[in-house]
Amino acid sequence: RIYLPIGNDVKASDVDFQLSYGKIRLQCGDQQLLEGDLWGQVDSTDSDWMIEHRDGQRCVVISLAKLHVRENWDRLLKTEEGKGGWDTFKPGSRKDVDMAVLGS
Repeated sequence: RIYLPIGNDVKASDVDFQLSYGKIRLQCGDQQLLEGDLWGQVDSTDSDWMIEHRDGQRCVVISLAKLHVRENWDRLLKTEEGKGGWDTFKPGSRKDVDMAVLGS
């Protein structure tokens, strides 16, 4: 789950959420809260968002369903600094994980 704080005046109709082809985008009115290429693939039909309170703060909560549920993501977006210190996506890393799961 991804929690993005929003103001008390934001309504569900103000939220523009797009998830397609490995890209995510969330905008509330004129304010862009999230945009970029996802670290891995998601099932867009099982992913959704809602508005709720968390720790006293109103948030847009995004739930993403990974396409490969055993795949470990270092980060949400390919452009984020990850645990391994990579500043961009490392090609082939998903294939290596998939092969390890298959026992090859």
